[in-house]
Amino acid sequence: MTNSSLGILFGLIALLTNGFAGALAKVPVKALGVNKLIFYRTVFNSSLLLIVLLFTLSQSNFSLKYVLITVAVAIFGYLPMFFFYKAMALGKVGVISPVASANSIVAVLLSIIFLNESLNGLQYISILFIIFGVILISTNFKEFERSSLFKVSSGIPYALLAALGWGIWSVLVKAPTQVLGPFFTSFIIETVGLVMAFLLIRGSKEGVKIKDKSILLTVIPISIFMVIWSLAYYQGIRISNVSILVPLSSASPLIVALYGKFKYKEVLSTQQYVGIGVILLSVIMLSM
Repeated sequence: MTNSSLGILFGLIALLTNGFAGALAKVPVKALGVNKLIFYRTVFNSSLLLIVLLFTLSQSNFSLKYVLITVAVAIFGYLPMFFFYKAMALGKVGVISPVASANSIVAVLLSIIFLNESLNGLQYISILFIIFGVILISTNFKEFERSSLFKVSSGIPYALLAALGWGIWSVLVKAPTQVLGPFFTSFIIETVGLVMAFLLIRGSKEGVKIKDKSILLTVIPISIFMVIWSLAYYQGIRISNVSILVPLSSASPLIVALYGKFKYKEVLSTQQYVGIGVILLSVIMLSM
């Protein structure tokens, strides 16, 4: 199997695991709130990745320079997350989510310019269709019309900053992944995320204690999916194109929508069904 084929396979794994992690977050995020969910998720993530790292030390390399670069990239990666949640607090999901998903476009453009990645015609079409499918699944066009577009109160400027930040982060993380390896890189990023989440909680005076500790059981499967996502994603960008991995991983609304339909009996619109069909067709085209 070629590196390109393996990259697509890892991208599909990232799509599935990122989607299930997002779908399962509905219950714990209501009980814990965003900051605590991120904190406890990264606690579990770091612990699981430490175990994985101990068994894969022979496949990892140490470079102080690239460890420091990875730490800086991880800290930078918190900015788009902050902007995204700020946008969600101000705006509507049906507007914010598709705007933030434009990170795929940013990542593709930057990877072609700075990483000298090249795609063939079918891959370009497939990636564009994936982005279009995500927009169809996650966009409520009526809300978009009433969103006052670039007013700060709409949240859209923050969503655009999130898209730009995530796109840049996707390109920046490739170099340390190639040097340190996917296991060490993912461990560093999750550990830095844990520290950042803790500092944010302390800064908000919210505290990390929770009353109902049983809710943590709902966080564990999210962490397992996110650990699998990180390993698949970092391994994918190490051997293949960022411009392929990011659009595939960002197509996770496909899984969230289907999970909501079967688990919570949520009704999907015709537009969402079309979006699902477009993404599935695009993934098949990309795999060809």
